[in-house]
Amino acid sequence: DGLSYDSYNSFGSYEKDAEHRRRFGDGFRRNTRFHEDSGLGDWYTSSLETRLSDLDDRWSPWTGWDGWSLSRGRGRSELLRLAANRSRAFEEALSSIPSSPPFGGSEPSWKPFRIPRILHQTWKTDQVPAKFAHHLQSWRRLHPDWHFEFWDDHSSRELMAEKYPKHLRHYDRMSGIKRADIARLVALSVYGGVYADIDVEATRSLEPLLVAAEASDAAVLLGEENFVHSVLLEHKSEPLVSNAVMIGAAGHAFWEEVLQEIFSKSWCGEDPVQCTGPRIVDQVSWEHLRRNSGCRKKGCVLRLPYDYFSPNIALWNAANMVKECRPRERPSRGSLNWLDPHLQKGSLKENKPPHPEKPSMVNDACRSLSRALEWPTALHSNRTYAVHHWQCSWCREDDALRKSISLAEIVSIVMNESQAEAPLLAENAASKKK
Repeated sequence: DGLSYDSYNSFGSYEKDAEHRRRFGDGFRRNTRFHEDSGLGDWYTSSLETRLSDLDDRWSPWTGWDGWSLSRGRGRSELLRLAANRSRAFEEALSSIPSSPPFGGSEPSWKPFRIPRILHQTWKTDQVPAKFAHHLQSWRRLHPDWHFEFWDDHSSRELMAEKYPKHLRHYDRMSGIKRADIARLVALSVYGGVYADIDVEATRSLEPLLVAAEASDAAVLLGEENFVHSVLLEHKSEPLVSNAVMIGAAGHAFWEEVLQEIFSKSWCGEDPVQCTGPRIVDQVSWEHLRRNSGCRKKGCVLRLPYDYFSPNIALWNAANMVKECRPRERPSRGSLNWLDPHLQKGSLKENKPPHPEKPSMVNDACRSLSRALEWPTALHSNRTYAVHHWQCSWCREDDALRKSISLAEIVSIVMNESQAEAPLLAENAASKKK
C-alpha cells in the first residue's frame, strides 16, 4: 500500500543515542514514519578553499580527508579547482542576467541538458500541513508560468513501478523517509526541473538560475547545507549538499548514478541521511566531478553555496550547536539560556574565538550561529533565492503539523489572487502605453 509506512527503532549508523540527540535534538523520534524534509557567502567559498588547501591530497568523499588514493584519479586540490571554476562561470553568467528574464530563458533549446520549468514537491497525500501553506503558495506566486507536479505516496510508487520496476521491491521495504528521498531523485531523472521540500519558501523567481545554468553549461545545481550545521552538527571541514532543493535536466547521468549507488547496497543501515538523503547525494557529486571534468557535452554538476537555498539554521536544534561553541572549561547549565544569551558574557559577543585551540572554521561557525540566533535572516544574502525552514518532521515531533489544508485550496488561493490582480496589471500596462 503506497500510504503505509515502515517503522524502525534506531538509525542504525550510529552507536549511541547521544549521537542522535546531537544531530537531531533531544526530542528526536525513534519510530520514524515519514520525512517531509520532506553576507557570508563570499567567506564560505574563499575561506573554505583556503582551509582545504592546507590539507594533504588524501581526500575521499566517503571517508573525509583520509584514505583517498591518488591512483583513483584527480586529487582533492584539482577537484576543488574544478568546483570553484564551475561556480565562477555560473556566477558570471548569473550576474549578466536581468532579475526577471523572459520565461524559458534565452538559451537555445537544442541543448540536451536544458532544465525544464517544472517544480516537483512531495508529501504523503494532497492534505498537507497548513503550516506550510505560505511556502507552497510562494512557488506558484513567483513562477506563474511553470508546470507543477505534486507527488504523493501513491503517485510516487506508480512512477517508481513504471520507470524502475527492478528496484520496486527494495523501494517498498524502505521507510517513508527513504522513499521520499528516492521519489525526488526519480522525478528529476525522468522529468527534470526543480525539486523543493514543502518547508522551503521561494523568495525570488528561480528563472535567472536556470538561464545562468544553461549559459554556463551546468545541467545539475545542488545547494549546499548551511555551513553552521556542517561544522557544528556534522563536525565536517568540507561543505555538504542538501537535498531539500535540487535542480537539473532530465536524463542526466548524475541522477542515475545516485539511484544506482542507493540500490547497489543490500543493507545500508537505518539512517536516511546517509543511505538515501543528502550525504549520498554529496558523495556521488564529488565522485561525478572526479570522473567528469568537462561540461559542454554532458552538462556539469554544480554546487551552490549555502546562502542560495539554506541561509537559515535549524532553530529547534540550536542547543546542540551552542554546546559545540562553549569553551570546554565552561560547565553545561541545563537549558543553556540560549547561548547565555548567545554567549554575551563569553567570547562570541566580543568577537574573540570561543575555542582558541580549535580551527578557525569552528569559531566562524559559532559567530554566525550567534548572529543567526539574534537575527534569523543574518545569513541571507543578495543571492538567496529560497529559504529552507528545516522542519525535519521525520526526526522530531511537532503538533503544528496536525492541522492540514488541501493542495487544491492552496492552488485556489493563488489563482484568486492572480485574478484579482489582473485588472490592475492591465490598467498599469495601458497607462504606460499612453
